[in-house]
Amino acid sequence: MHYKEALKFDKNNSKLVFNIAVSYLYKKEYYNSIEYLKMALAINPKYTTAYINLGISYKRLKHYDKAIKAFEQALDINENDPDIYYNLANTHSSLENYSLALKYFNKVLNLDKNYYKAYHAIGLVYNHMMQYDTAYKYFDKTLQYKPSYSDAIFAKSLIQLRNKDYVNGWKNYESRWEASNPLIKLNYAVDFYEGQNLENKIILIQEEQGFGDNIQFIRYIDKLLEQKPKIIYVALRKELQKLFKLIDGITIVSDEETLYDVDYIVSLLSLPRIFKTTFQDIPNKIPYLPMPEVDDISSKIIQKTKKLKVGFAYKGNNDHSNDRFRSIPIEIFKNLFELKDIEFYNLQIDSSKEELKDIIKNSNNIYDCKEFVSDFYDSSLIINKLDLVISVDSALAHFAGALNKKTFLLLPQNAEWRWFEEINYSPWYPSLKLFRQKELSLWIDLIQDIKNELNTLSKNCT
Repeated sequence: MHYKEALKFDKNNSKLVFNIAVSYLYKKEYYNSIEYLKMALAINPKYTTAYINLGISYKRLKHYDKAIKAFEQALDINENDPDIYYNLANTHSSLENYSLALKYFNKVLNLDKNYYKAYHAIGLVYNHMMQYDTAYKYFDKTLQYKPSYSDAIFAKSLIQLRNKDYVNGWKNYESRWEASNPLIKLNYAVDFYEGQNLENKIILIQEEQGFGDNIQFIRYIDKLLEQKPKIIYVALRKELQKLFKLIDGITIVSDEETLYDVDYIVSLLSLPRIFKTTFQDIPNKIPYLPMPEVDDISSKIIQKTKKLKVGFAYKGNNDHSNDRFRSIPIEIFKNLFELKDIEFYNLQIDSSKEELKDIIKNSNNIYDCKEFVSDFYDSSLIINKLDLVISVDSALAHFAGALNKKTFLLLPQNAEWRWFEEINYSPWYPSLKLFRQKELSLWIDLIQDIKNELNTLSKNCT
């Protein structure tokens, strides 16, 4: 790093030290960044930008209290800098201190009414507060100042999809590639598929996002097959490959494989837009995932009794931005296991041994499927033999729905766009029944509702 070499000749140059810190910040080496920013501030205690970047570094590490302190120290030096208020507001938003976040975002706009990111951030706050109409207005306001701002277009698309406005929702959902998220658009030297004639052509479909997304939208294969293409390649992670190989008419490849005989390429979640899907014509011919013909797993697990057999999953992917709301603590979920006339099968294959160890040890109606399951193919063998699946909003819910298995889906109050609002059914999966929280993060009432439903089903089963 050339800055470090220069620093040997000018150790008290706060600008040089600051540039080293920023280089570490860009490299996501936040602790190194913090050390050098502190050095810069020791040389120049009035270095406002150093305080701002110190706050940003702490925020990236989720050390929110230290981030707030750094931003407040910057404000002590310059109370008229909108960037400081913007970063301070974003930190309070991360802490779910929404009233303070709105206060500071409005200070940004008082100082600079053209600060388009502040309008967008206010929209995100209202979105988190589930005031979607107000959020939408602020995303529109953002676009008045920055018409091409992809983050706002993408945020609007999620509200449009939630509100069943699929025409605009799918169109604006394409902005996901340019918005601030980890998605990377496909880079192939062939045309993107936009509905061209596929007869005798070769198309590559690339998976994207979570397992649940891919399970939900693989149904669009049927619409592609109607056009009589020569080959449909589907690029997937290994966890889905064995099961999806059973789908007629497609050729599975690794998502890391490069193909050279392709006419078109498309991302799986672009197909609803390309086929002009509306809320009224969601393709829901179920099941669209075939069942394996050979079953060498379920007989080792499923008990030979007449009791109601229920599979369950109580948490989703930890990396999902909404996971803290959609996953249910096992201490609460385990209340279901009090129903001793029901057999429960753990389909939560990423659960730690310790998490369920004592519960299973002290029960005679819970069976752990984890050691028998390595992918979705294995899971399908077990699900096929169950009477019911109970799941939080995770890939398992999509999977059970795609197999047309009766499923109870447990949703947080701030459920994502695909489950819409208020309805207790899914237009995407007819076999799903939706149970919704009445209050955010409060699961106990919903679990009691499930227990009541299970009691009724159990009595009808025996």
